Amino acid sequence: MKKTALTLALVAQLSFATDSYFYFGDRKIDITPCQTEQILREGVKCYELLMVGSIVGVGDQIIVKTKEIKALESYAKELNASIIKPISKDMYLIKANDRTKTIDIANRLHEKEEIEYAQPDFVRKVGR
Repeated sequence: MKKTALTLALVAQLSFATDSYFYFGDRKIDITPCQTEQILREGVKCYELLMVGSIVGVGDQIIVKTKEIKALESYAKELNASIIKPISKDMYLIKANDRTKTIDIANRLHEKEEIEYAQPDFVRKVGR
């Protein structure tokens, strides 16, 4: 009984887990949610880039570079995302349908062979 409850708790926890990194080229950059809720813009979650101590926001958009648009269309559907528009010849802006999964979706796309890179469309706080 205890083993079943523990297993269910672990599965529930993992189903809501998000990656604590994103890809920048071939490097994984560690990130962590901000300790205090800083409002960068409505619907944008605050993260700290651990390597440099910068604060960035992550909304629901991802920038993707690929020469295989058909593969991107398929992956977007599989990952519950949609292509918003092309940015340039090989770059696309896509939207995570669940904004809590933006980093996870960007990472899963980046790991696909047909995708040159994918990363969240970061929002930065601009000082006055």
